[in-house]
Amino acid sequence: MQNPFHSPRIDALRKGGSMELPNGQRVLFPRAFGFCGGVRHAVDLLAGALEKGRCVWLLGAMIHNPSVNSWFIQNGAVLCDEPSRIFDLAQPQDVFVVPAFGLPVGLTEQLESWVQPPGRIVDATCAFVQHVWAAAQTAGCNGSAVVVHGKSGHQETESIWSRATLFAPACVLLSTLEEARAFAKQRILPPRVTHPELLDKLPWTLVNQTTVLSQETLAVAELLDSSPWHQAAFTPSGTVCPATRARQEAALELCHAACDVILVIGGTDSSNTTQLYRLATTVLPPERCLFLEDEHCLTIDTIRHYNPTTGKWQCSPIQLLRSSSQIGILAGASCPDSSLDALLNSLVVSG
Repeated sequence: MQNPFHSPRIDALRKGGSMELPNGQRVLFPRAFGFCGGVRHAVDLLAGALEKGRCVWLLGAMIHNPSVNSWFIQNGAVLCDEPSRIFDLAQPQDVFVVPAFGLPVGLTEQLESWVQPPGRIVDATCAFVQHVWAAAQTAGCNGSAVVVHGKSGHQETESIWSRATLFAPACVLLSTLEEARAFAKQRILPPRVTHPELLDKLPWTLVNQTTVLSQETLAVAELLDSSPWHQAAFTPSGTVCPATRARQEAALELCHAACDVILVIGGTDSSNTTQLYRLATTVLPPERCLFLEDEHCLTIDTIRHYNPTTGKWQCSPIQLLRSSSQIGILAGASCPDSSLDALLNSLVVSG
């Protein structure tokens, strides 16, 4: 089965960068946006795994985008929000799809030993996530403590953490820049740490969740490198995802391009989309940076948008868009072209 997330119009905009709406407003796109190669590969794998008459289990959200996950569920995939329960829900002869974020190593090994033909595992883990796993394993096997920069509880962070703690003599999870500063400067331990008594003596290696703010990971690296209480070597592993960094850098460029308002589109639980919103608010006033889950957030009268800082939804008058001559659109690696195309249609209607 082919997935429906492609849009020829959006493909054309990747070459042109902007379009004019019927009312004369101009919509601007960054030089890099939307599905990255890893997400596109994962979505294609899941689409190819859907078979009539077969139970196809998705072991956690494929990506953090509601429209993508909903389409797969409507077309036969069964979403298991708690992958560890899959052994109680499924049969060993079913089809199991590992999402782009990957799975914790223990669960992966248990699944591999449990599945029986004609059952199979379709591994859609992003290649760059696997690169982070390899970096954590190599560092740990070489005797380094592994410091993970990522959001605690995120599927990808948990997959990285499971491998770091398996191979490294000590591990630290830093979810925020504030945690990193307190840890590096004052030795205040974050909530998740293993064998803290070894941290003074061991070298440190930093790895990161691929969708965090790349500038923040670089800031964490600087803090760790200049820690006054840690005298051993520090190594940044270079696991900042190139696709994530390209989208974040392009987003900043667009925000500086005389946009009157920025629309950030994507899942509200998406890390990569949230980082784009955070970047936009460093350039434009927050009231002119609107986080939309999809095109349905725009109506004739209102704009319904999400505030990641407060975790709440709010509404602004549509006049905010109608009075803007240039509208910038940001879309992270988990946003399909089909959502962007639908958003353009909604802009025409609401304008």
